[in-house]
Amino acid sequence: MLFRSFIHDDYGTTPDGTEALHKGIRATFVEMYERTSPLEDFKRRNDVTAPVPENGDLDIRVVLESRYFFA
Repeated sequence: MLFRSFIHDDYGTTPDGTEALHKGIRATFVEMYERTSPLEDFKRRNDVTAPVPENGDLDIRVVLESRYFFA
């Protein structure tokens, strides 16, 4: 996958790289949520005492097929 440029959380590519960029973003999002809990990580790093909400029943892998996940 070839990213042409990025700034913080914004990414850019040429038109012929758009589909690869979208697939990469979806795959990275799924991997991030399958391996870790970003809310638990935030809580730990910031010494938050409030409980993290329980996970629901969403199959996070549906993101891989989502047409409009990232626009």
